[in-house]
Amino acid sequence: MKFATLALFLGAISAQEYDEELINEIKIQVSKAGQAAIEKEARDVKQTMKKIEHSRPVRNLGASAKRFLKTKEVHEYEVLDKKFWASKAGQNLKREWMDVGKVLKEHLHEDKKTGALHMDNEAVDDLSDELDDVEGQYKHLEGSKWDKAYQAATKKAFATKQFAALKRRAATFKGSNEGKMLHKEMKELKMAIQKNLKVTDLESDSSDEEDIESAEDMLKITTT
Repeated sequence: MKFATLALFLGAISAQEYDEELINEIKIQVSKAGQAAIEKEARDVKQTMKKIEHSRPVRNLGASAKRFLKTKEVHEYEVLDKKFWASKAGQNLKREWMDVGKVLKEHLHEDKKTGALHMDNEAVDDLSDELDDVEGQYKHLEGSKWDKAYQAATKKAFATKQFAALKRRAATFKGSNEGKMLHKEMKELKMAIQKNLKVTDLESDSSDEEDIESAEDMLKITTT
């Protein structure tokens, strides 16, 4: 966990770094045929993962990951993490995140007919304010003893021979037939989403192309 990185992420979705009007007016469209195409590619990814799960490259990668997670350095990181969340600074950050959760719980609604999620513009403003508060907490932690402790713990964990072995196994998997199979299916899923998912402005389909592309970059697609 590096506070600067997390703060940067939060900044990307805050009012200071992103156009609130674009957030409020964004519209996402996908046809039934497009949805079917995306779901088909998602199933292909799942089937490929199941097909390769017991292959040697995957087994080796999994074994290396388990050894890395059992190292003393990773354990020390986990202990540090527990101490942080139990501290005053951690509790302050937790409260700010809980405020974000309250806004989502109260104002994010699902359309029972379409399954789409909806939030009123006023609530979006409230959510933006709460995220600004969270971002403020991360900025306050930058350079603190906790920030330095996390950086030191991360550096130690990544300097172990177990992590080096994990990196080698990851590279081996990427270059294996199994890795190439999975990469191919993931690429086809991405192409299906790009082809069938349309992001536009509610008031006009001729919105600034760069703004629309930035909105597309921030989308998270979950398939079930």
